[in-house]
Amino acid sequence: MTKTALDYSQMIREALADPSPRDSVDRVKTAVAKELEALDASAQVKSTNYFNHTFAPDFVLRWRDNTERSVFIRITDEPEWLAEDISYVTAHAPLVLDLSQRPKDTDLGVLRDAAAEHQAMVSGPEALERLIDRKPDDSTATMVSNALAQGGRGLFVQDEAVEFAQAVASGFDAAAQAETARTASAVEEITENLGEVQASRMTRVLQAVWEGSDGRLEDFPGTRDLSGRLNLDSLRYLLNYMDSGDRTFWQRIGRGVRLRDLTELGIELPNPNVSRLIQANLDVLQARACAVFGNPMAIDGADAVELTWSIRDRFLTLEGPSYFVLTSESKEEIEPKIRPGQPVPSIDDFIERADPDALDEVTLRTGTELVIVHNEEGPINGDRLTEVAGQRATTTGVEKAKVKSPTGRVTVDFRTATGTRQTRSNLLMADLLQATIPLVLTLEDDDRESLAEFLAYEGVSEDVTAVALDMDGLSEDDGEAADEAFVDDQVPVGESVDPEVMGDEGATLTMEEILDAIARFDNEGPSQD
Repeated sequence: MTKTALDYSQMIREALADPSPRDSVDRVKTAVAKELEALDASAQVKSTNYFNHTFAPDFVLRWRDNTERSVFIRITDEPEWLAEDISYVTAHAPLVLDLSQRPKDTDLGVLRDAAAEHQAMVSGPEALERLIDRKPDDSTATMVSNALAQGGRGLFVQDEAVEFAQAVASGFDAAAQAETARTASAVEEITENLGEVQASRMTRVLQAVWEGSDGRLEDFPGTRDLSGRLNLDSLRYLLNYMDSGDRTFWQRIGRGVRLRDLTELGIELPNPNVSRLIQANLDVLQARACAVFGNPMAIDGADAVELTWSIRDRFLTLEGPSYFVLTSESKEEIEPKIRPGQPVPSIDDFIERADPDALDEVTLRTGTELVIVHNEEGPINGDRLTEVAGQRATTTGVEKAKVKSPTGRVTVDFRTATGTRQTRSNLLMADLLQATIPLVLTLEDDDRESLAEFLAYEGVSEDVTAVALDMDGLSEDDGEAADEAFVDDQVPVGESVDPEVMGDEGATLTMEEILDAIARFDNEGPSQD
């Protein structure tokens, strides 16, 4: 086990021996504050003007959710006196730090009873220091430290804190193997040593690991959450306090997580666990729309930022070297963020960016006309696009492209720098981004390869590809029969025109024609044109 850089117990002993009472108090409180901060970095440690006071706390720990816990310093050799002191404390569930030095074989039964009666946690510098020392080597130690700081109950003055941490670590290991006995033992320890809120939260996370390891819910040896999904509070807790780079662990946790869950967490970034969770579940995370933006604050060259996940304005965002991309489960949510009127790529630029084998349809702008090129008449490669464009007097550029991906088709609209999924597809976010970004932006070969590697996932789970969309529950947005892009063109009907040419002006589709198109869609599936 790695030894902490600071020996807090030694600092406190030296401070207590300072001949100056004022200096001694200041040094003791400084050392204790440092240890509390090391115990739980998520807590704000506020020192009061009191020291070893009967009723007033020496410190108040405060967390982002506005929960608080009072911390009382005590220097009392006799356990009976310390137990009596605890009975005088009026603060709810206090944390009492015992700085006294007593023989290890001292009977602490009366102190244990007092802690249980008043829902207090009694600990000392050495016990907390050993717990802090576990953090570099134990992925659950940070979680345990936070849980004890917020809601520890009972006596933790010798080896109890480390023994509790070992029990929790063993329980998570057991849950990952759906092993009943050790998981049950961990649940018992959690229930006995933590307050109700902290115990419930940690047990729920343990259940998530159990279920993610194909353990049956009815066999989980603890209070069961029957909702079927990890709630946001438990997920937030896990992302903030778990310290694991194990991809399998995050995959087990994240199979039921949705894109919307990630954006509603309110987690401070950067957070490495958010990226770990996303990367481990790219094969199940779905998205409907994305919008690409240039990043004017980007750093070029060797200092360029690597690809990473972030959250901007409550949108999950892929941050690149010179761009960022907002993703969403809903087109309506992302629509206010887009900027219409973006420059469209020229034919040559589009040919350079596109993979001909992935193109289903390409829409060219030629003056006042739109030319729609379909792949059913042959591959949409550079020669064909150049030929079609050459048959027109002027060609402004490419406005849209419909692209195939492993999990569905994507409509890329260059006028808005957006990508949207086609109706009825269970499109993965990774495929949406991989289809959109390289078309909207001109990327260097290294950047394209880095993007593909970053978004790569290991296969597609059956529940992603096989589950059909429930048409009975679709919103009006999901049932669109017209173009899936953000800015829809009015498509003329009833005119005798070149099959590859449609003008901007003309009659719009009637409701009867739209309903007929939907009926054909349901009976025949999506057409290629």
